[in-house]
Amino acid sequence: MKPMDPYKELASAIVYQAVLDYMEVSRPKGKHPDWVSKRKKRYEIREDIEDFFNSDDCDMLSDIKGSEILDKIKEQYVGKRRVG
Repeated sequence: MKPMDPYKELASAIVYQAVLDYMEVSRPKGKHPDWVSKRKKRYEIREDIEDFFNSDDCDMLSDIKGSEILDKIKEQYVGKRRVG
């Protein structure tokens, strides 16, 4: 098996981390006071990650368009949970 190009591996890791981060901030946290007060911050982070997926930077890092990745996440993960 041919080793992966280190730059391609780094690019894949960046996109993968954005997927994990998006799923984390999209997960409902309940009614605990700490989470309620952090809801606005989580919303802002989620918007920043969405901006990344819709950017040319993300498209450059992945063989799949960032907007398609975001649509898949929303369809498979976030759509099954209440986002907020």
